[in-house]
Amino acid sequence: MALINCKECGQQISDSASVCPHCGAPVVKDVYCPAC
Repeated sequence: MALINCKECGQQISDSASVCPHCGAPVVKDVYCPAC
């Protein structure tokens, strides 16, 4: 489990969270595309 920053409120959250527990914003996962 890694920590990331919420893009809405800036608080640290788990990278496995689907929503921020602090502000409720949905957590958008950055997708890596090796073909792009």
